[in-house]
Amino acid sequence: MWFKRIGVMVFSMGIVLSPASQLRIPGTSIGLGEMCALLSVFIGLLFFALNPVVVVNKLSIFQRNYITFWLLSLVIFCLGSFYAKIINVLDEGSTVHNFSAYLLIFLMISLFLLFYIPSFPDLGERVLWNILFFSGLLNLFYTFLWATSVVSFLQYELFYGIRFTGFGLNPNQLALSCLPVPFLALHSFRSKTNSKFKRFYSLLSLLVTCFVGVVTLSDALIFAWLLGFLVYYYNINLRGLFNKPFEQIINKLAFTFLLILIGLLFIHQINDYIKDTYGDGVSNNQGSDRILYWSNALHAFIHSPLFGLGPGSYSGGTPFGQEEAHNTFLDWLVSTGLIGVSMFIFLMFQKWRKLWRNSPKEYISIFVALIAFSMFHLILRHFIFWILIIFI
Repeated sequence: MWFKRIGVMVFSMGIVLSPASQLRIPGTSIGLGEMCALLSVFIGLLFFALNPVVVVNKLSIFQRNYITFWLLSLVIFCLGSFYAKIINVLDEGSTVHNFSAYLLIFLMISLFLLFYIPSFPDLGERVLWNILFFSGLLNLFYTFLWATSVVSFLQYELFYGIRFTGFGLNPNQLALSCLPVPFLALHSFRSKTNSKFKRFYSLLSLLVTCFVGVVTLSDALIFAWLLGFLVYYYNINLRGLFNKPFEQIINKLAFTFLLILIGLLFIHQINDYIKDTYGDGVSNNQGSDRILYWSNALHAFIHSPLFGLGPGSYSGGTPFGQEEAHNTFLDWLVSTGLIGVSMFIFLMFQKWRKLWRNSPKEYISIFVALIAFSMFHLILRHFIFWILIIFI
């Protein structure tokens, strides 16, 4: 069993390293993180071969639906790509790359579930703690590199202009890996069953991760964290408020009102920040660029509304510009059409309903933050997104 525990740890390490795209083999979807995941699955396969068991019935309903979702999505990819070829818009390069990335995610996560769930009833808790542990170590290392003004480590560039990227090619990849850590850390810190070391390490991980996330200068991450913490505050202080004693109601409402007043004091700074970020279309046109990309994604979608155009990139500065729309829902709509996006929305709604009913408040915030982040980037190709969706 100890060997399988190592497999779970290696898999978790792979999840943390999967957004580190500089560590991938050039032109492929396989890097150090993916290799860790493959090694973990191989370890599980060895034990499965020695002692095969029926595991399908041990999967949760959501995990079975996840596997069904990907099987159907892969079929839709093939149909959409075939139609894109017929109408002569197929982006062969991104289609092959994205298809291989999606296929790798589906196979690795599905096999991991099948090989390890029979051995660990608490598999999700193990994986989430390991993600917190390894993320804390990596971000502590990143903090040291940033503080000592290191601009490259070995052959890897750590900055994209003024934005910190770590081992990613894009700072938003590092931002995505930072996204769940503060909430996982809060959950671990607040757990009365955890040791003092775990609680101290959780707090340390929270601090260094928030620092690394800020220096990525990712607007999507800040927005996602803000929404996540607002939902967390609501769940901690305001959810079911009027079922509590009158004195508690008054105290919590007064404190909430005070926070709103403090927030209003910074409204001008927030407004200036938004202008600096998204500009007026002349000095900084990030906002108008996003609207253009989303519009062109819808233009591409109209050409195949039922099952999309396959996993290629069909947005950009012009229709079919071979770039992403930078919006998970729109990119998935173009790739899989109304059928695929309906399946995805159903899967997310199913998860939300489960979380809202009986899950830790920190996990609800992770889900909200993931969805918020996905509105500005395509994140379905990342292991960490799906592992969080499956296990929180």
